Amino acid sequence: MTRHLYLLRHAKSDWGDVDAPDHGRVLSPRGLRGAKALANHLKRSPPKVERIFCSTARRARETLQVVHSAFGAPPLTFRRQLYLAAADDLLEFVRKLPSRYKSVVIIGHNPGFHELALALMSHEERGKKRLRAKLEKKFPTGTLCELVFDIDDWSGVKPGRGRLNQMIRPRDVGVTS
Repeated sequence: MTRHLYLLRHAKSDWGDVDAPDHGRVLSPRGLRGAKALANHLKRSPPKVERIFCSTARRARETLQVVHSAFGAPPLTFRRQLYLAAADDLLEFVRKLPSRYKSVVIIGHNPGFHELALALMSHEERGKKRLRAKLEKKFPTGTLCELVFDIDDWSGVKPGRGRLNQMIRPRDVGVTS
């Protein structure tokens, strides 16, 4: 059985108020443009997503607001544990996902997302060198990464077992500054 894991790093946030708590930072105008461009891109060929799990950070929730309908407006759950979660904690979260979901989106943060995606992708795949190199270089804000697994249950997600199917950065959908 095929399972799809979409990791969406929140869009670019605003660092204007340096005294504001990190959890409450809002999207910057550039981040909002990037999230809207991603949503428009996804609407052309919407992925079939059954559930979205989102960090409780304001910038993650604002990103979700913009892209939710582009994923078909599936049910969503906010999880504090996704806020700045480390790669190992994210892997454990994924491995505990209910088996009824074949395709999920997790909206969260770096460095955990970048480290998790790097750990999960197979290095044996041929023909995906450019895509793999793009991920190895950076996982920018507002980026969506899709990993595909041939497993019966999410508990089967293991390092090196995911196929990197796509990675969409804001610059890939026309947002550069």
